[in-house]
Amino acid sequence: MADGERGRPTAYTPELAALILNQIAAGTSLRKICEAEDMPAESTVRLWATEDRNGFSAQYTRAREAQMDALAEDLLEIADDDDADVNRARLRVDTRKWLMSKIAPKRFGDRKTHEVSGPNGGAVRVNVSGMSDEQLAALESALVGLAATAVADAGGSEVGKAEEGSEA
Repeated sequence: MADGERGRPTAYTPELAALILNQIAAGTSLRKICEAEDMPAESTVRLWATEDRNGFSAQYTRAREAQMDALAEDLLEIADDDDADVNRARLRVDTRKWLMSKIAPKRFGDRKTHEVSGPNGGAVRVNVSGMSDEQLAALESALVGLAATAVADAGGSEVGKAEEGSEA
């Protein structure tokens, strides 16, 4: 670019990053933000996140999480709009719900559960009588890990208590 010509900014600055992140958190798409002439290209911003320029990756992730909250609020506004074309409103809601489930599946995704059971739906029985000490320790560790994961998935804070109980 010749001297005096203006173009899209490509250099990372904390001020420019904050401006972009605030708009994302408010619900604006990165594509829409980067359409403005005073903003970098979308690929430039994605490169900042990929390269974790000055910690941008974690900040971008937090902004995207906040963006999902903004989209959730959009769902209420769209659903409450009495003047809206119902089919168009349904498409807008479904699109936002799908996007939210892909970007933040733990918060907005469909809950899937897997149940493992023994014969006739009963408890799973494991014969540990022939296991070595190493195998028993590995089994105990796996069960504590599964219990901690189940508690965390349920939104509880019993992980520490589950680990404490295994020491007794």
